[in-house]
Amino acid sequence: MRKVRLTGMVATQVAAVLVLAGCSTAAASSPPHAPHTTAATVHEPDQSIATTCLTLETVNTSLLDAASDRDQGTYTDAQYAAVINTVPMTLHLLDLAHLDGTAGLAADVGLLEDAIKSSPAIIAGAQFDPGSAAYRSALSSTVADCATNQTPIRNIVQGG
Repeated sequence: MRKVRLTGMVATQVAAVLVLAGCSTAAASSPPHAPHTTAATVHEPDQSIATTCLTLETVNTSLLDAASDRDQGTYTDAQYAAVINTVPMTLHLLDLAHLDGTAGLAADVGLLEDAIKSSPAIIAGAQFDPGSAAYRSALSSTVADCATNQTPIRNIVQGG
């Protein structure tokens, strides 16, 4: 049953990248809106950045849920590590989406990938430690950029 749940999480993350990439491509080809004549101009979120932000929010939700399951004893370390190990592939998929312009924040994704490489795992079988200072710092930068785009990441991995 756990393998099905883990596979479902990976599929959800990949689907989010692919579906949103298609949505942002359609949004990019839409005609621009006429500016409003109000004192304060409201800026529409950049859909390529929104794609990245939503994907990373999904990743962080998966990490938080898996950490909670591990803390409650419903996930083994191996199951928790399997969830952690979906993150590098999801970031790689975002890199691919950056190539055709359907995902934004390429520099932020690069910082997250660098943080993964410099954050040794504390769970056997995991590729990195999502609670490490390096990962949290890179994520903090991305969270700020997503908020600036009006597409906030609401679920944040906490240090541990």
